Order: sequence, then C-alpha cells, then structure tokens
Amino acid sequence: MLKKLVFLIILLVDLCFLSPPLQAAKDPLGAWKPKFNPNGAEYTYILSNISHPVIEGVAVGYRIRDRVWKETNGRLFVDYRPLAQLGGEKDVINKLKLGAVHGMLSSSIAATNIADTLNIVNLPYVVNTFDKVDTFRNTPELWQPFADSTLKSGIMTVDVTGYGPYGWATNTPVKTIADAKSINFRIAQATLNVDLYKAWGMKFTVMPWPDVPQALGTGVITGLDHTAIVCNITKKFTIAKNFTELDYAQGLFIHLMNKRWFDRLPTDLQKILITVIEEESAQTRELTRKQHADQVAKAKKAGVKFYNLATEDRNRLIRQSQAVYNKYRSKSRAAIGRDYLANVEAYFSQEDSKDSYVATGKEDRSQISTPMQQYPPDLMVSASFLEPSGNRILDAEETGQLVLVFENLGRGKAFNVEAQLTAQNRITGLNYPQKVFIGDLNAGQSKTKKIKLNASELLSDGDVRLRIDSLESRGFDPEPIKLVFECKALAPPRLILADLGINDQSGNARIEPKEFVELTLRVQNVGSGDARDTIATIKLGPNVYLAADSKSSFEIGALMPGEHRDISFSIYTNRRINVGEEIPVELKIDEARHRFAQTAKLDLKMEASLREIQQVVIESLPQPEHQTERIDSTRGLSVDVDHNIPAGQKAGDYDVAVIIGNRDYSAPNVPDVAFAIRDANVMRKYLIQTLGFKTENILFEENATLSKFNELFGNDRDHKGKLARFVHPERTSHVFIYYTGHGAPDLKTGDAYFVPADADPQYLSTNGYSIETLYKNLAKLPSETMTIVLDACFSGNSEQGPLFRGISPAMLKTNALAESPPQAVVFTSTSTGQVSAWYHEKKHSLFTYYFLKGLQGTADVDNNKSITVSEMETYLKEKVPYMAGRLRNINQDPSVSGDKASVLAILE
Repeated sequence: MLKKLVFLIILLVDLCFLSPPLQAAKDPLGAWKPKFNPNGAEYTYILSNISHPVIEGVAVGYRIRDRVWKETNGRLFVDYRPLAQLGGEKDVINKLKLGAVHGMLSSSIAATNIADTLNIVNLPYVVNTFDKVDTFRNTPELWQPFADSTLKSGIMTVDVTGYGPYGWATNTPVKTIADAKSINFRIAQATLNVDLYKAWGMKFTVMPWPDVPQALGTGVITGLDHTAIVCNITKKFTIAKNFTELDYAQGLFIHLMNKRWFDRLPTDLQKILITVIEEESAQTRELTRKQHADQVAKAKKAGVKFYNLATEDRNRLIRQSQAVYNKYRSKSRAAIGRDYLANVEAYFSQEDSKDSYVATGKEDRSQISTPMQQYPPDLMVSASFLEPSGNRILDAEETGQLVLVFENLGRGKAFNVEAQLTAQNRITGLNYPQKVFIGDLNAGQSKTKKIKLNASELLSDGDVRLRIDSLESRGFDPEPIKLVFECKALAPPRLILADLGINDQSGNARIEPKEFVELTLRVQNVGSGDARDTIATIKLGPNVYLAADSKSSFEIGALMPGEHRDISFSIYTNRRINVGEEIPVELKIDEARHRFAQTAKLDLKMEASLREIQQVVIESLPQPEHQTERIDSTRGLSVDVDHNIPAGQKAGDYDVAVIIGNRDYSAPNVPDVAFAIRDANVMRKYLIQTLGFKTENILFEENATLSKFNELFGNDRDHKGKLARFVHPERTSHVFIYYTGHGAPDLKTGDAYFVPADADPQYLSTNGYSIETLYKNLAKLPSETMTIVLDACFSGNSEQGPLFRGISPAMLKTNALAESPPQAVVFTSTSTGQVSAWYHEKKHSLFTYYFLKGLQGTADVDNNKSITVSEMETYLKEKVPYMAGRLRNINQDPSVSGDKASVLAILE
C-alpha cells in the first residue's frame, strides 16, 4: 500500500514538472506570468519547450521574454510556452518548419530530426562536460557548422542551454560495470541511445518520459539514464536512491528558430532578439552549473548515494563506445560529417588526453599520433592585437582579433598544440574562447590563428591582461606570453527634448479648445556618444487627440553628439481641459539600446502663450563632465590633420564635389577598409573650409553600392548621373572627386574597377564600376577643370589581405589605369600593382593623411599661400614612399597626371 502511495505521489509530481499541465485549480506556471500586458506588441515570437521552468535551461525562455520586451520597448513579445503546451517535440518540429511555431528550445535528441549533424553533442564523451559545452559554443570552427546544418530546413540554430551531465539513477548501487549489467535502464527514444546501450551490452527499455514514474515504481525498470538535476527535481530519487556519475553527455536544449519568420522581423528587432538570446543563454549555462551542484547537494542531504566508476570500468565504456563512433563515421556524409566529427574530436583531444582514456579506446593518445622521434620540436609563439577602428583600443561593440603565430624552430614535429587564454583581470563585456586548437606543426612550419575578441555594449574601461599558455601533447610547451591591450567603455548618448514651438490656426501662439495646433519638437543628442536608430513617439493623455493626417511615431535614425532633428505633428483638444491646466502630451525618445531611452513631458498649458514655430531655438545646455573628453576622443582631435584646418579661397558657385568612402564590404572574404569613412569625412571638411566648396554642392556617400555609383556617375549607356545634373551646362564648373576604398582588376581582362560595398570581386565585370566608364562619362561633362583623387590600389590586394578567394596576388593581371579625361588632374595613391598602406597612428590611410597634410600648408614650399599640383606631387612623392617602407616595408609610389601648374588651393 505504501509503495502504491509513493508511486502516485511521484506520478503527480512528474506530470506537473515535465508534461502538459493538468486542469487544476492552481496554474503551475502562475509564478512565471509576465508583469506586463503584451497586447500592444507589433510582433510575437511563439517559443515552445516540453519541460518545466524550474529547470534553469528551461526558465531561460522567460528571462528572454522579459528582457526582449524591455529592450524593444514592447514592440516584440516572446510568447513562451513550456510544459509542452504546443505539443510534443516531434509535432512542434513540424510546426516550426511550417512557421506555425516560431521558435523551440528542443532537446538535442529531438533536434536531430532536423539535421543529423546535431548528433555531435549526443555522441558519448565528446561534448560531455560544462567546460566543453562552453568551448563548443564559443569556438566558431566548432559551433558554426553545427548551427549552419539546420539552415537547409529553414531553421536557424541560435544558441544552447542545458540541464546537466548524464548518469544512472538506480534502485540498487552501481559501482562497477558488473553491477550495471543487472539493471534494466530506461533510455530515450533515439537511435543513437539504442546504439550506445547495445555497444555497452546493457539491458534497456525504450520508454516515453511520462511512462517512467509507473515503470520505476513497479519495477518494470530498475534504472534511469538521465541527469541529476532532472532526477532530483522530479523526485526520481525517492525510489532510485543511487546515482552513478558517468558524465558521458550533457543534457542540452537547442534554441531553434524559423528563419522565414526571423527574416520578416525589422532589423533592429532581429539584432535585439539574437543578442538577448545569446547573452541569456550564456548566463543560463553558468546557472545550470550551479543548479547541478545545488541539486546534487540536496540529493545527498536527502540520503541519495553518489558513485563513480573505477578508471578501468570507465575506460571500458569508452572503448565500447567506439562502435557508435564507427557507425556514425561510416554514414558520415549523410549524418554528422566525417571531417566535422574529426575536427571536433581533434579540438578536444588535448583535454581528453589528460585522462588515461580516450574515445579511440587506446590507453595513450600520444602513442597513436605522436610516435617516438629522434628530435624534439622547439615551439615559439608571438601575439598581436588588431581592432577595426585603428586606435589600438578595443571599443565597446567592436570585434577585435588576437593573432597568434606559432613557429616550430626545432627538427622534430609538434603534436596536438593548443592555446589556452586566461584573463589576469576581469573586464565585463569581453568574450573570447578560452581554448583554441592549433594542431600539429612539422619542423620549420608556422601557423597563424586569428581569435575573435567580441566587445559588447556593456564593455568596461580598463587594460586587459591576457596570459596565453600553449600546450604540446608530449610536453614540449613554448614559454607562456602575456598580451595587454586597452578596453574602452561605450560613450553614451544623452537624448533630450531641446525645445518646442507651435503653429496654431488662430496665429496667437496659444492652444485653444477644438483648435488644430501643429507642434514642432527638437530632439537633440547632448551626450558624448552617437545615438542609434532613434525613434520619437508621441503619447497623448485624456482629452487630447491626434489630427487625422498626423503621425505619432518618427524614425529619427542616428544622432551624432550635438546633432538634432525636428519632428512635427498636429493635435486638438476638447473643452474638458481648463484654462491654465496642463495639456497631457509626452515625448518618448527610444534608442537602439533601451537604457538610453528618455521620456519628457511637454510644457503645454491651455491658452497659455507659447513661442511660434519660427522662434524655436537651442539654448546652451550643461554638459556632462566627461563629454568634452569623450567627444574629442571619438572624433580624433588629437590627429593633426583633423583640426587646424586652414581657411581658403572660396570655390565657384557651381563647383561640385563627389566624396565616396567605402569601409564596410558585404562579401564574406573582402576585408574592410578601416579608415575609409574617417578619411572621407575629414576630406569633406577640407573641401568646405580650405577649397571653399559650398556644402550643398558636395555629394557625399558612405559605403556606396553599385547602384549608387551608377546614380552618381551614370553608366555605359547614359553618362548623365547625379553629378552631371549638378554641373551647370553654361557656367564655369570645377569638379572635385575623391574616392577611398577597394579597387581591383577584372580577373579576365586586368582592367581596373572600383569595388562597390555590395560587390564580389570575383565578378567585377558585372558588379564592379569600371574606371574606364568613369573617365569616359567625366570627359563628357561641361566642366573646364577636374581634380580626381583616388586613394585605392587596383592590384587585388590590401593591407588586410587579398580580395580574391583562392588566387595568389602574384598571378593577377593588372593593367594600367584607363586614360583620364583631358581636363583632369588625377592623383592616385599607388602605381600599378602596388598596395595602399594605412597609417594606424594617424587613423587615416597613408596617402590621404599626407594629401590632407599638404593642403594644410606643408606642401606650400615657396610659402606663397598657393598650393599647386606640382608642389603637392613633390610633397607626396617624398613622404608616402618613405613612410610606406618605414611603417609597412612595402613600396608605395603615388602618381600624378594632368596640368601640374594648376592650383589646388589658395590659403588665406
């Protein structure tokens, strides 16, 4: 009778924790209900899971829900449904593929119904510890093939959480393999689990989880293959009072997402959702470690006995697991993938070899891969730090690189080399893999490993001190090295309502009942950092109404420090607001990062005198103490050419300029041009202040695509692009063109092309913009004179590496540039086949830095305030080649063609 009572209690607990909720008076998920009303959400993300959120790896769904709601300002609601509310896992997977369900925290066993590659985390003794799970997730070469494997089914693999390491909960103690042979184990309904228990020679029963309580209580099964977390939470330890810690696999939940649904989400919401999932999943993996330790401690306190197998028995299980490996290798092209499985095994082999057993079943892995040699290796490691802005500081939201170069200077081979990264001090918001697999190095061989250093927006200030220990499998370790670099926290924006004005029907600058009033608000960023994706929303209180043709939401976009935008909308009121009473209107200013959002009440009173719209002004505002320093740092005022820009003679009324800075390239193998946008922005300042161009006569483009090139300069069929429309057909016009970014030769002809930001250099004849086309179109313009400045090399190479995949730069054919327009002076940063260098210290390209330095007056050799083309040529040809050799050990020879007696600038 007592046994039946215990069984009934266990059954009820199981149904509550890990199966759909019963129709009970008390809601089992009541404690997890949202503290907000989701009805106003623009988008809903339906997310499923079969388990109960008392498990941290399940509760993460609620943490994601609450944080996404907050950071999207209620635009995106994560409708999280645990406890199999949307069905069993196989059913939900089908719904996920169709898009009826948008996301799923799937068990790693069920997830293999989408892609066999996901079985890599289910194989015994591969990704079987908490540390390995973290390493696996944070190492791109391990994680990316895993994540990409589901894309062919229209499913994204976003992240992973878990519920602890697997072992055996049994009715009688299992201390040896012989003890285990007497147990009938319940295992999951998965082919791999069946294969594993057959290989181990164990008795087992495949059984759905809801059937376990009765089977365990009645003795149909006498053991359970599961994790200590689940066994303790679901009260399995009430009967099975023994647990053998095998740690052969980790219980994992894989966060899957329907890609079609995700692609329809606005870009800003996509970014927030993915970032929140990744950050909350990482935090949850840490919480799961703690939950495992806590549940084991509670179980022990309740009388559960914990055991570990002897080394000999554990090695035996691993040797027998080899049959499972062989099966998945034999069908690897249709399953996990032979190369991928080998790479994952190799990556973790160093950690595994520290024990006396390995997955191959051999006693010592080094005896397989590292035979006795006559000579030892001699390893040397060097490290360098790279970051995209060129300021040698890892700024918040940047991704830097730690570049490790391994050289084997000895006469013997080095085996299974691994680098371990340890931070000597903690910097919040900095993420990087703690272990990096290098592999074998033959005598005289070198290998370079680039490791991503991801700085989130939460990055803190301080110096990072990284210790890099490298391990070789036989103990021929190189000396450890230390790398120190600076991290800089995010410079925050500060968004305010700077001023407001009205335009009312009566013209008396008063708001009166039933009168339509146009309000203009000025939103300004008075902080030290850029504001992103700024949105202004008008909130109206009682008795205030928006005019029918008015908007209540305004996409302002980016706001640089000090910048402002004006927005206008119309309202009217009824008579229930008395004279002198407040008119309830609020302005909510949202930013891509929710913590920078602000809300301001408008100072509006019924029939009180207000300023008319023509009188809206910005008064000086108090600045944060750190703002000046931060803005100076952001704008790089310490660089000499960026300030003290000289004033010059005014250009003609119809002189026109085009400036293009291409920094960010979308093709996967094309390196970015670090300082291109900075170069372009400073060049614009010189055009305005030194060359005297009118601001409205400057066509400025960042990251210009092919369509933008065609829009500006025309194409092969029609030369009349936007520039042609700006050049006056009858009045004197001078045209100035500046381009900085990639150039490259066509692979077939060798002709030179600009590389637009959306181009693939492999196909420049179709998606590049030909210099020959540019010059032909420019020659047709009614412009008397032109200055063309090209800070780009057309060799197909760059300081960051080649632009072409699988082609040696030495094999590229590079023709001389096309013939320039007869009325043009042309400055190019290199000669044919050369590479343009960067001047990292000055945060500019080398050529542009000295061109600007020359315009500053340094090129004016005779000090007559007139800088000629000849003077600039002499200056550039003196400075650029010398510094290119000194800084980068390369040849860079600028070239100049055209009328060299013509004047570039006349300084005041």
